[in-house]
Amino acid sequence: MEFFKGKYQIVTGITTEYKINPQNSKYFAKFVNDHIMTLGHTEEEAIERLKKLYEEYKFKNKLHCILSKQVLNAFVPTEKFEKHFDNGISMDFFELIGKDPYMQIDDEFTIKDLELDTQQIELINTKYNIEVNEEDIIVYIFEQIEKSHT
Repeated sequence: MEFFKGKYQIVTGITTEYKINPQNSKYFAKFVNDHIMTLGHTEEEAIERLKKLYEEYKFKNKLHCILSKQVLNAFVPTEKFEKHFDNGISMDFFELIGKDPYMQIDDEFTIKDLELDTQQIELINTKYNIEVNEEDIIVYIFEQIEKSHT
């Protein structure tokens, strides 16, 4: 089940641990764009724990490295990125620069966030005949690529 509140995108479900042993927490909650998960005996409890965990991360401005290398901003949509993933543009783009084509990014991810070197940026500029800089948002680059192919 998905919950939307503003830009919150939270998925909940029943844990496999509960199915094995009913004394374990029954529900999990996680942001669509991340693998960090919280547990609770009710959906509401799991969701509240996830929101609290997110606020703690935001307050500390860092993450516990065991839980995740990066948490995408749960309040930023991913619809534009998903569109370009579905039409194959993001796959080609990430393969060109030698990054995982299945990496999850949100609609505000920039070239700087990808930590590309000069050679990778030059590859993008040459192949797609565009001018990319560090502040450019990736989905807008995908839109430029899409327009150049039509």
